[in-house]
Amino acid sequence: MKAVGIRSFGDVKVLEEMDLPLPTPGRHEVRIRLHAVGFNPVDCKIRSGAIPDIELPRILGCDCSGVIDAVGDPLGEFRVGDEVMAFSFSNGTYAEAVVLPSDLVVKKPKTLSFEQAAAIPLVGLTAFQALIASRALQEGKPLFIAGGTGGVGSIAISMAQVYGAGPIFTTAGDEKGAAHLMERYGIPKKHILLYKGLSLEEMTERLFAMNSHKGFATCFDCVGKEMKKLCVAVAGYEGHLVTIVPEGPNFPIELWERGKSVGFAKNLSIHFVYTGWAPTTAIYKGQLKALLTLIERGLKIPEVEVVGPFRVETVRAAHRRIEEGSAHNKLVISFSKGV
Repeated sequence: MKAVGIRSFGDVKVLEEMDLPLPTPGRHEVRIRLHAVGFNPVDCKIRSGAIPDIELPRILGCDCSGVIDAVGDPLGEFRVGDEVMAFSFSNGTYAEAVVLPSDLVVKKPKTLSFEQAAAIPLVGLTAFQALIASRALQEGKPLFIAGGTGGVGSIAISMAQVYGAGPIFTTAGDEKGAAHLMERYGIPKKHILLYKGLSLEEMTERLFAMNSHKGFATCFDCVGKEMKKLCVAVAGYEGHLVTIVPEGPNFPIELWERGKSVGFAKNLSIHFVYTGWAPTTAIYKGQLKALLTLIERGLKIPEVEVVGPFRVETVRAAHRRIEEGSAHNKLVISFSKGV
């Protein structure tokens, strides 16, 4: 089969096409012939070497959808011909086929195209773990999402709306981003912080003013750095702070020292979310099924942009757009869009 991966770390030029044996599923595994593959910022971080302890060579990609063409357990849940969507926490979906544990796979709803289904797993699971599994989301209480125009942030907004949380406040880099949030999710303009050119102090002051000079019950950091500092600053007493972005060893937020700790001063609950490891893959099965239930209840999935067919040039182009910040929708490859 054809795949796209890396043998060394670096810029998009290290992405290369590879010819690999077609994998065979073992017990409790299935093989999926892929119809669509999603892109995520973590793919670029792995490719660049920003994430430690990555073994090479490596096939990239976390999201996919397709049709099962082989099963390792004929008495299991899946049959050849099932249309499915899946999450690969170990990466490996930039390929014509992938073998995954059946716990990372769910049947694709008929209401979703393959391209839409491939856009959901990683961002959906991340938002679910951050807001629902952590119990950080609080019905009827103000929520601040730093990074609402991104893949995780946008699905988190819709998830919060389905669960009745809010009012919801978020950020946008420009008027275009703000307009998108207003049109697609109904976020009032007065709840959107246009942060470009503002200092941390100015962003903090404006957010407090937006929320009637009160702290937020839940703050969800999808961006990191200054936005993480902002989330800490505007979190309310006995609030919940959730972040999906790790920082460097000298990141200047004091959490532990007596007399200086913001966390202790506010009685904060702090959750760190990493969608890539769990003690059992069954956790992901349950959460993927919960996401499908939320879609039935009105969860808005990310808007999809098909960047092209499965070729190394297409993968490189998608990585460039993610790193440049010019990808405003969820980028996917469609295997039906040419050869």
